Amino acid sequence: DNFMVVAAVVGALAATGHTREGRRRVVEAERLASSTFVPAFDLGVMRISLGDIDLAFDWLRQSCDTKEPQLTSIGFHRGVDPIRQDPRFPELLACVGLPGVARSRM
Repeated sequence: DNFMVVAAVVGALAATGHTREGRRRVVEAERLASSTFVPAFDLGVMRISLGDIDLAFDWLRQSCDTKEPQLTSIGFHRGVDPIRQDPRFPELLACVGLPGVARSRM
């Protein structure tokens, strides 16, 4: 039920080469999203960890559209680090009122 934890597990699975299991868990979470609340932000983070960047942006835009509180962490959440240089990222920062300069974390 805690999709923030599921997102962390999917990230760990992807990082350790278990992408098939990670994808299975994301598909299950997306299936659940059709009948219950699953934070679009967490689904976006899951998709980022699997390298599915276009799908990640779709979920993150939905998070913006529904004004999910988790999106406010986009400025510092490590799960979004891989997309900070993407030209679409400033749009997400603007959604939560953050400056539109996407910088890498050191």
